[in-house]
Amino acid sequence: MKAQIRKIDSEKKRRDDVRRMFASIARRYDLLNHLLSLSLDVTWRRETVRLADLSPGATVLDVCAGTGDLALAFSARLGGRGKVIATDITSQMLEMGNRKLRAARSNGVAFAVADTLSLPVADETVDVVSAAFGVRNLESMEDGLSEIARVLRPGGRALILEFAPPRSPVMKRIYGLYLNHVIPIIGRVISGSRIDAYRYLAETISKFLEPAQLAGMMKSAGLREVTVHPLTCGIVNVHRGVK
Repeated sequence: MKAQIRKIDSEKKRRDDVRRMFASIARRYDLLNHLLSLSLDVTWRRETVRLADLSPGATVLDVCAGTGDLALAFSARLGGRGKVIATDITSQMLEMGNRKLRAARSNGVAFAVADTLSLPVADETVDVVSAAFGVRNLESMEDGLSEIARVLRPGGRALILEFAPPRSPVMKRIYGLYLNHVIPIIGRVISGSRIDAYRYLAETISKFLEPAQLAGMMKSAGLREVTVHPLTCGIVNVHRGVK
């Protein structure tokens, strides 16, 4: 019992730390994403939307949504003929998404503060669930993937966009230098945050699962037909599964 309480306390602290960290960089998050990815993040999200195989009238849930770029891309693809919900635990990030929505004079995305480990969504009510660069920040990836599978309708698709270590030894070395030295410095200078958010991000990326491991976890969560779609020399992958 005491061990379980310690585990819950530890998970809550991690969740609070992650929320605080992203709140501290919310205002510059989009700028840094585009800068540090050389704007490739736009292409990665576009490919994620394509792989979702959307139908008119679809309901899309984007979890760990951050400032809503992927949710907005889904909304643009649906063209008003569907529903897009974006959830995140950090209200400051979602507010940035709301600002973009207002600037576009659109109401195509509903933003809501919610924990991916306990989604306020009924079973089997969503056609597509997506997560871009977020599942590695969850306290329990197993629980998060199980929640994603729970809310999907039979035949619904899960799209997980995440970083991965490159396969090429040369690319792996270049990527490691950029990830561990360039990103933290630029991120800290531009974000103006005293919290080393971009060092944390670099560390979580470098320690993240191999694509095959994440695919295996998706299968264990109840998803089938799991495929991995590498992008940009394999530094990013879209993992696609069907309920």
